[in-house]
Parts: sequence; structure tokens; C-alpha cells
Amino acid sequence: MKALPSFVLSLLVIASCTPTAEAAFVYELGFSTPASPLAPGDKVTIDIVIRESDNGVGATLSPSITNGDAISAFSGQIVRDSGDGVLSNLVINPVFLASGAVPDPNPTVSDDLIAFNYASFSGGLAATSGSTSVTVGTFDLTGGTSDTVLRTDDFATIANDLVLGPFGPSGRFDQVSMFETLTVVSNATVVPEPASGTLLMGFAAVGILAANRRRRD
Repeated sequence: MKALPSFVLSLLVIASCTPTAEAAFVYELGFSTPASPLAPGDKVTIDIVIRESDNGVGATLSPSITNGDAISAFSGQIVRDSGDGVLSNLVINPVFLASGAVPDPNPTVSDDLIAFNYASFSGGLAATSGSTSVTVGTFDLTGGTSDTVLRTDDFATIANDLVLGPFGPSGRFDQVSMFETLTVVSNATVVPEPASGTLLMGFAAVGILAANRRRRD
């Protein structure tokens, strides 16, 4: 993995210790919603999304996603709270590089946890025109035999886990304060509706009668 210059690491330490002012924008680390139910062993790719919304408090700050500015740094975690679905294959947009000492290793990818801390020194990643969200990467979820509940979270040791605009003194350091929970239903736990079950039993009965007729013939 490419090592970061020492001044970059120093900047990350300063940023993590500097409190942010109350702002009109709030940020959420969330997911795209995959199709479900998911069969055991089947794999689905889920987007990692940073969303910006206006809470109406304080002045509208810039840089921001709303104003067309790029995200140049972010960090967070995806935690499996329950179920036996398996997390894997974290892919972050290539404009970003792993940065900072948290988590260790960075990124961390295991069956029940994905943790990451990334920064861009080449302009970052902006939303598509008119959007207030940015998809920064993806990960895979392999279905298990029970419903899988995932949630996003931050790191208690990183005060400002989001940078908008250029990564450096001219950027705006902020924090993700909203997190999302996602339940991916396993089709191993899906119970057929009574009407569907009755229909299947009817088809089975017809098949048995047909088989009996053939034997008599």
C-alpha cells in the first residue's frame, strides 16, 4: 500500500482534534437498497453512500455537495449486527487512497465488519448534477440462512470524518452524524403466503390423480 507523506498524517491528526461548527448541512453514511430476499450463498453488491441534507440550522456552508463540491476524505464502518450474511470485497473509488492510522489495518474487511479511512489528493469525488449524495464505493454481501442486519457507524477517535472541497487547509472538515440500518432478508426465512401454499397443494393433488389414472390404464 502506498505510504502517505508525514505532513498528510499530521494534517489528519489536526483535523481529528479540531471541532466543527454547527452547520446547515448534516451528513449520513448509508447504503443502497439491494433486491431481497437473498438466497443463501447468493451475492449482492451494495453501494456505500454519503448523503447531505439541510437541517435549517445556521448558515449554509461551502464547500458542500449541494454546491457541486467534491468529497476529498471520509471514514466509517459497516457492522453486521445480526444474521450470518458475509461481508467481502470492499471497492472504493480509485480517486481515493487509504489514509491514517485508524482503522488498523486500513481498510479492515472481515465477515462481520468493514472499516475504512480514505482521502483523495487528486480532486476528490463530486455528486452527479442535481444530486446531494455521493457513492464512494461498494461491498459485497453473501446471503446466509437468516436475515442479515447491517448498520453504518463512525470512529470515536476521529472527530471530523468528512472533508469537502480540497483536502487541506482550504477544505471544510465536517462530521457524519447520521447512520443507517439495513435489513437484508434471507429467502431461507421467507414463509409462503397461505394462498400460495394452497395453490401448490392443489397442483400436487392433480399430479397424484393423473399418476393414479395412468397406473389403472
